Amino acid sequence: MEKRTGWGTEYPDDIRNGEWEYSAFTADQKLNDKANYKACFQCHKPHAKQDFVISLARLSGQAPDGPVPMKTSPNDVGIAGFAFGPSKLTIAPGQYVTWTNGDDSPHQITIAQSQERSAVLLKGQSRTQAFATAGVYEYSCGLQPSMKGTVEVK
Repeated sequence: MEKRTGWGTEYPDDIRNGEWEYSAFTADQKLNDKANYKACFQCHKPHAKQDFVISLARLSGQAPDGPVPMKTSPNDVGIAGFAFGPSKLTIAPGQYVTWTNGDDSPHQITIAQSQERSAVLLKGQSRTQAFATAGVYEYSCGLQPSMKGTVEVK
């Protein structure tokens, strides 16, 4: 991805996210015309007003070096290897869940039912949220939507 003044004007408003352009390349450094570029736009659309680079925290010296210690209580979810672990939790009404990012890549917790999004979590950062009402709450990463998990409150 790259941003330049005037880029992106040819894209419809429902996917355009600022002046960003996306490309993917094959191993022989040729443009991959089979890549799903619309998915890039859709994934980044919720963050259209927030320019960041995945490695910015590391480049600026703000990311922790080495592995991040994961919390191990029954209500903790670790984020590592672009996956939530555990991906399914069962808690009682009024209890909290804490997600901790152990990846170098940023992540964002998005609750499907409410579309509530956490702040972007850099490596070592956490998000805690209470679940007051019984039900099944599906969530995903707002930056990598293929990452999914479930909190069952009963």
